Amino acid sequence: MLTSLLSFLFFPALILAIENLVVFGDSYSDVGNFQRWTNGPVWSEHVAAAWNASLHSFAYSGSVCDNALYPNTTSIYYNTPSIMDQVEYFYRQELDFDPSDTVYAFWVGINDVHLLYKETPVSPPLDAISACLAYQIETLHRLLNADKILLINLPPMEKMPFFQKSTMAEERQEAVVELNRQLREHAQTLNDNYPRLKLDIIDAHQLLDDIASDPGSFGFSNTDTAYWDDCETHCDAKSIDTYVWWDRTHFTGGIHYFLANVILRAGSFAPSMSAQKAKTHRLLLTTESIIRSPIYRALPHSHLLADMWDNLDEQEIILIPYTHAMDRDLELRHWMLFVVVVTVAMVITLAVWQYSKRKHTRANYRSVSEKIEA
Repeated sequence: MLTSLLSFLFFPALILAIENLVVFGDSYSDVGNFQRWTNGPVWSEHVAAAWNASLHSFAYSGSVCDNALYPNTTSIYYNTPSIMDQVEYFYRQELDFDPSDTVYAFWVGINDVHLLYKETPVSPPLDAISACLAYQIETLHRLLNADKILLINLPPMEKMPFFQKSTMAEERQEAVVELNRQLREHAQTLNDNYPRLKLDIIDAHQLLDDIASDPGSFGFSNTDTAYWDDCETHCDAKSIDTYVWWDRTHFTGGIHYFLANVILRAGSFAPSMSAQKAKTHRLLLTTESIIRSPIYRALPHSHLLADMWDNLDEQEIILIPYTHAMDRDLELRHWMLFVVVVTVAMVITLAVWQYSKRKHTRANYRSVSEKIEA
C-alpha cells in the first residue's frame, strides 16, 4: 500500500511537464514560415500536441547552418534564414521561456550537404557543417541556458527519389554517414562538457533504413517513389501516408507521425506517450491553438550572440545562469522531499489509526461476547 501510494503521488513529479517546444531547421520542420512540404501535420506539431506544449518553429525551407559556408552559392541575394539567423532571431523575441520546461530541437543538414558538393565537389569539408551545428547548440545552452535539446540526424539521402538512381547517390550516402558520425561525437563532447545539458539524438537515418528494409512492418507500402510522381491525375488521398516520400526529397505525413512517436515514446524529456492524429488535427483547426506556431521569418544575424560570448567573462556566462537553475532544482528537490515526508506521515498515521480501530473493535467484540456468555 505504501509503495503504490508513493508511486502515485510522488514519482510523476520527478519529470516536469514540457510547456514549450522551440524548433530550428529546414523544410522538414517548416510549418508555414515559407511553405509546408508535406500532407498534414509536421512532426513537431504532433509532439507539441502530445505534450500540450506551445510550438514556436523558426524552421525555414532551404535553410543551412550558416550561409557564409557557401559563398559561391549563397550571397547577399540569398536570403533564406540559416540556423544562425534563426537562433539569434529567437533570442531577439525575448520569449523568456523557463529552461526547465522548454525543449529545443534542431533538424538540418540536407541542404548543407547538397550545397557543399556544389562548392567543393571533391572531398567536401563536412566537419564545417557539424562544427557549425555544434556551435549553435553550445551557444543556445551557454548563453540562453537551454538545458533540454533534441538533435535529429540526417536521413539517408541516397534513398530519396531525387538521388536514388543518379550518379550522386553513393557520394551523398557516404557524406551523410560521415556527417552523422561527427554529430554523434559532438553531442557526446557537449554532454560531457556541460553536466546540466541533456542533448539527445534521434536517429532518423536508422529509422528510415529500417522502414526501407521492411516497410510492411511499419505500415508503409512504398519506399522508392514519390507519391506525387505515382499518383499523377488519379491521386488517392487515403494512400498518401503509406508512402515514405511525399515528393522527391520530402516525407509524407505518415513519416512525420512515425518520427513524432519515436520522439515521444523515447521519454527523454517527458513521460513516454504516443501522438494522437485526431488531437493534432483538432488543435490545428483551432484559431488560437498553442501548437499553431506564430510565423517567424528570421532576419540575417548580426553576430549578436557571438559578440555576447566574446565580450562576457566566461565565468559569468557559465555560473550566473547555472546559479539560478541550481536554485530552481534545489527548491524543487526540497518540495519533493516535503511531499514524500508528508505522504509517509499520512500513510503511517492511517495505518496506525486502522490498526487501533481494528484492535478497539476486537476488544469490544470480546466484551460483548463475554456478556452474552454470562
